[in-house]
Amino acid sequence: MDRPLISGLVFVYIYSDEIPAIEQFPNVYRFFSHRETTTPVVIPDKQMEDFRFMTDLSGEQIQVVAETIPTGTPVTIVKGSMQGIQGELVKYNKHYCIVVRLNELGCALVNIPISYIRRNK
Repeated sequence: MDRPLISGLVFVYIYSDEIPAIEQFPNVYRFFSHRETTTPVVIPDKQMEDFRFMTDLSGEQIQVVAETIPTGTPVTIVKGSMQGIQGELVKYNKHYCIVVRLNELGCALVNIPISYIRRNK
């Protein structure tokens, strides 16, 4: 990887009572927070797991976009390096993509051949 996928962010798994101590670490500027409040954004475990699988297994370039992506079709990937992963299939910029939604951060998308997926029942 030549550059971070999401520039300027480091994901941490901590409990809320640990936040003040972490904020005192050198080079920690702040936690990414909800726009309306100062509450740090929490990425649900399942979303983070899907995102990690995508980044670990995808041989394709992953895009992270802040725009709203319409809900896609639930699918399972049946071929390729991401075989077995379940996700949403969407059409984005004329390409079929698997999408992983990350609360308040946007969506991670990776192109996938349509022949690599099977629609979930």
